[in-house]
Amino acid sequence: MGEQSSRSYLPIVAAILIAGALISASLLIAVGGASKASTKTSDVTITGTSTLTQSATNQTVDTAPPVQNFGSQYFEPPSGILIPANTLIWTNFQLNETTNAFVGASIVLFPFPDAAGVNVTVAVYVNGLLNVNSTTPLLNHDYGINSSLIPSANSSNSIFALTGLIPTVGMGTQTGSAVSLNNGTTITIAVSSDRSIWLAGWSQIDVSKGTGPQFGRSTGQLAGTYEASETGTFLPPNLLPHATTTLTFELQISGALSQ
Repeated sequence: MGEQSSRSYLPIVAAILIAGALISASLLIAVGGASKASTKTSDVTITGTSTLTQSATNQTVDTAPPVQNFGSQYFEPPSGILIPANTLIWTNFQLNETTNAFVGASIVLFPFPDAAGVNVTVAVYVNGLLNVNSTTPLLNHDYGINSSLIPSANSSNSIFALTGLIPTVGMGTQTGSAVSLNNGTTITIAVSSDRSIWLAGWSQIDVSKGTGPQFGRSTGQLAGTYEASETGTFLPPNLLPHATTTLTFELQISGALSQ
């Protein structure tokens, strides 16, 4: 009787062992695939799609679509620059990618009380041609800024090191459809407003302290922040204008390519 019972369990034990081996193999394949699908170079992270298939249920679970970040979105900027009304300011990126992707970007400003209600436009240019722009008003809200930390807008020096804890507000835009990007395509992130605003970033003193995005330079970012006055409007033109001024300042830009 005992021998017959132990034999009757053998197929069940074998089935469990086989199922366990199959699941272990599937997990090993999934983990290996995930490690190959994620590549990190400096501050640029490309996260691929990882698929986990369970042989017992034939269910497939996908992660988020690939995203490549650019800019300096992970670091708190130490300085601010005063940008006059109806003035376009921009910086350029060249990403070594050949892909079709949505391009999104945002900038960061300091919500000083006198900026309440200002309309801020963020635009994306691809090889000098305007692709998309979005205008967002700064809400009239008490952001709790100590008035002693507010720089004077009448100062001849438009770049200030901002000490103390000062809240920032981000505004951005994203292309409505995927953009065809070839290796060497120039992506320009531009900002303009109908009143003067303080944008966050890094002064030349900040930049001289080191390399990398924490000092205002990220992978793919081309040197130079440019400025051009607009006539009668703060909205960005269809063609990127010729710069009238090269600023000694690097803007904080948060950008992403997504599929």
